[in-house]
Amino acid sequence: MEFLASDAMNGRGSATHDELVAATYVASELRAYGIEPAGDNGGYMQQAVIFQQKLTGAPQVVASEAGKQPVTLQYGQQFLSVYLTQTQFAGPLQKAD
Repeated sequence: MEFLASDAMNGRGSATHDELVAATYVASELRAYGIEPAGDNGGYMQQAVIFQQKLTGAPQVVASEAGKQPVTLQYGQQFLSVYLTQTQFAGPLQKAD
């Protein structure tokens, strides 16, 4: 577990080299414990299709409140996000100093 949680694994993001390293490690551990493989082609791993969205421009957040002028926040300046999978959000805006 220490290896999988280490900084060297860079978060093990989907479809990354680090994910393959983690999967190979887990497969070797399963093999060492004598657990039968149940993946593709008699192995421990299974292929999966991953859909990835590509941004056509810099993302923006537009915050609006009834009766007030909308405020546009620029990515990298007023907000950061690791995963941008939704195009519309709604909820209270929290200010952090």
